Amino acid sequence: MPLFAWYFLNAGTRMRKEAMGSLKPKDAVQHFQNTSSDNRIITEDSLKGARSLVALIAADSQATEHVDIVLRLRKQSSEEFNLRTLIVAGQNFGENIDYLNSKFGFSTSSSDFRVCYMAASHVFPFGNSVFNVPSDYKDQSIAILVDDQLQIRNFYKLSDPQDVKLLVRHLPVFLSLKK
Repeated sequence: MPLFAWYFLNAGTRMRKEAMGSLKPKDAVQHFQNTSSDNRIITEDSLKGARSLVALIAADSQATEHVDIVLRLRKQSSEEFNLRTLIVAGQNFGENIDYLNSKFGFSTSSSDFRVCYMAASHVFPFGNSVFNVPSDYKDQSIAILVDDQLQIRNFYKLSDPQDVKLLVRHLPVFLSLKK
């Protein structure tokens, strides 16, 4: 095997091994019930049976940027995998759902893509109780990988470029985990 081929194969193996270590189950998703922007009831069972990307989005100046990261990851993985996505976004007083859907570029909902809005001050208490968010990730926009058995695999800060790069690296490994 040529030296450069061995080098890239070895680097890829190390990267996957590191990702596998980071993606060990951390906790289980707790019971919740919420209503999506298209008036459907969403519970923890809505996530069961598929690998999911859950995003908790603050109602702040970076919200559109954070939603865009999630949408790009979803689009990138959609060619090979079915990534269920749940976005829980903060809603400021006076903002209506049509305005927010337009602002974030949400055109339609589907069974594998749901958006829930809640009062801005409720997003993080909801996320902390349902997803047992570690203290380093509390009170900020984050992405959470949840497996098909409702096991939380990892957390990523959407405002941290290094965490977003790590999420980009971990997502294909997460989606290809054996059941």
